[in-house]
Amino acid sequence: MRKFDAAVLQCVVLGCRFDTFSKHLAAELTELFSRRANSGCEGRTLIGIADHWARVIDAGNKATPFIDEVVARQTSGDTEGARTVLLQQARPALVEWLAAINQLIDFQEALNRQGGAEARQISVDFRWMMLALSGLACVIGGGVAVLVVRNIGRSLGAEPRELIAFADAIRRGDLSQRAGLRTGDTASVMATVVRMREALADIVGQVRDGADAVAGMSHAIAAGNADLGARTELQASALEQATGALYRAAYCERDRSRAGSRRRASATDGRPAVLAHHREPGCGGALRPQCEPGARRGAGAWRPHRWLDFE
Repeated sequence: MRKFDAAVLQCVVLGCRFDTFSKHLAAELTELFSRRANSGCEGRTLIGIADHWARVIDAGNKATPFIDEVVARQTSGDTEGARTVLLQQARPALVEWLAAINQLIDFQEALNRQGGAEARQISVDFRWMMLALSGLACVIGGGVAVLVVRNIGRSLGAEPRELIAFADAIRRGDLSQRAGLRTGDTASVMATVVRMREALADIVGQVRDGADAVAGMSHAIAAGNADLGARTELQASALEQATGALYRAAYCERDRSRAGSRRRASATDGRPAVLAHHREPGCGGALRPQCEPGARRGAGAWRPHRWLDFE
């Protein structure tokens, strides 16, 4: 009895669910077909889905009256009649309905498996496409890198380390280093640096020549200064000798002046004695000159020292 009540209850639930399901079935099928059509699904897939749904609905429509009758008999108290209808009429209809539902589920699972396989295949294809695109990108990137490197090398005119070594030699003052330029290379960095080195070498040569000329002139000026210094020393020595001679002459002249002054004083003080000593009789009081030897003007000449007048 309890099993029968449970079966009746299941029938009631299935009936209620089918009623609710049938209300939304049309809208869901319309949406499903529209989505499948918009996604480009094949026509046979849509037909298969529609066929399975039609079987489910047809089986449900066949089972629903039996379920209603079982519920009505059970409600009116005709339990035996409800059992008979359930076992003889409702049960085969329910089995057919459940079979249609299971077929629909199996068909959906098959579609899902097919969709999963297609998705996996798409994933594999996408992976291979990404690998191909990556390889193509690597090839293109490598080609671009080669072109860029060649363009940079053409712009530099030499390897970077050679250019750095050449510039470093110029920085150290070594202008004798040579650089190998490519044929016809006039616009690269190395060619510009080579021209700069040549210009610096010319400037350094001009400065060196000017420095040598200035050094020669400096040596000549130094030699002239040395000669002038020697002559100045000679003139200073001669001037010093002349000054000494003049000093000695002045000193002698001063001594002579002093000696003359002393002689004049002596002559003035001894005049009466001289007059008495040198007076000669018979001369009328005239005096003869008193002469003394002095500086000779000629051989055997006497220079008169002084004439004395006597009155």
